[in-house]
Amino acid sequence: MTWPAEENGLFIAFRPHRLADDAALARFLDDVGARAAYDRTQGAAPISVAYAGASIICPPSFGHWLAWRTAGFQRLVDALHAPLPGGRFASDPRVSAPAAVAKLRAAHDLDEAAATLRLQQLVLPFTDAARICRINGWTAADHDRARASLEARGLPAPAPRAVHGLAPSDEPTFGVLLPLRPLAELFAMSSA
Repeated sequence: MTWPAEENGLFIAFRPHRLADDAALARFLDDVGARAAYDRTQGAAPISVAYAGASIICPPSFGHWLAWRTAGFQRLVDALHAPLPGGRFASDPRVSAPAAVAKLRAAHDLDEAAATLRLQQLVLPFTDAARICRINGWTAADHDRARASLEARGLPAPAPRAVHGLAPSDEPTFGVLLPLRPLAELFAMSSA
């Protein structure tokens, strides 16, 4: 048994199997005063629970479970089971979201490589040249041409910022930057 360190502390045991459906989760979040935070972040950020006037920071495992059960994260898990062509990555939008590449190409009169790089710049948290070359099967010269094409059209790499669909908190979910939906969806959102 675990006891809180404070005299008037509170220990809450969390049993996810009791929250078998969305209605049960909604009742629980309402009961602990965390519904608004959950609705705003879809479980992607640490949630403070208000109970009897006290604020409680939930243990990381609760936040992990909330993120895990979101519809977007479950689509991400399903997408991980989808086969990809040999040696290719879902982080290459030509593989996971070719329609998004075509849409961005048409909207900005870009070639395929420039549209691919632009989507990656808008979605992926780390877009250094070496990583992008590995993902896309490019040489450094291929990357430089795509980057130059974007810059010539007034589309330089965006400044560091929050990335679509990643946990909007100081501490990334599960200790890593993790999208809460499949990359194909993030690429499609960014091509609009």
